[in-house]
Amino acid sequence: MKRIFLGNLFFLLLAAACASLPPLLPPEDYLAALQQHSPPSSLQGTGVISMSTPEGSGTLRFAFLTSPPDSLRIDAVGPFGNLAFLLVQAAGQIEMYLPGEGRYLVGNQARNTLAAYLPPEVSPQELIFFLSGRLPGSFWKNESITVTPTKREIRCSFGDGAERGEARFSRRDLILRRFEFASSPGREPCQVSFARYRKEDGFPLPTRIRLQAPRPEGTIHLRIEVNEFTVHPELMGNPFQIFPPGS
Repeated sequence: MKRIFLGNLFFLLLAAACASLPPLLPPEDYLAALQQHSPPSSLQGTGVISMSTPEGSGTLRFAFLTSPPDSLRIDAVGPFGNLAFLLVQAAGQIEMYLPGEGRYLVGNQARNTLAAYLPPEVSPQELIFFLSGRLPGSFWKNESITVTPTKREIRCSFGDGAERGEARFSRRDLILRRFEFASSPGREPCQVSFARYRKEDGFPLPTRIRLQAPRPEGTIHLRIEVNEFTVHPELMGNPFQIFPPGS
């Protein structure tokens, strides 16, 4: 009797969950809705970054500020409260300051050093959007996007050559759950997952982001846990610029 009751309860809950899903729409309607699912014009927050690479692992606390489509600032702090690095991107220019080494890096030097923290597939440009659970605008400009609605997901795939990828959104609320992409033929895709969304000022924002990037020498794992968000913070001075000592 208990098994029959539990079985019936399971199917009732399943039926209720399915009934609460919105009606299935044509693929073009989902594409239009997802393209309008834009990030906040500015976003500020704090959290923890945990990294695991073939060279080792570590954890940093960080504060971030984004202003899509191209402005990002990250202040990363080590376990003893010391500034590990300061990263700024604005107007296509990347700057990086490493106070422990007394180095200020610009352009390719900054990009090469950043590879120790981010896999090559994920640039600061992508990170600006990932922090708000959105995809970069370049994704939606791809002319080969295919939209496939399923019972619980909206799958958007693109590319068939050097660059290819797929994004999966919840059909209930159109929030991004997973994104994977490869930058060259034969390479295993880089995977990014988004979870534990929280609404701030009407914007659904992920508080857990996991990134996995396979490499011949070993897989890079990155985990971002966001503790606090501020939507549309007041921007004081010029936060997207580094003023290294002696400048």
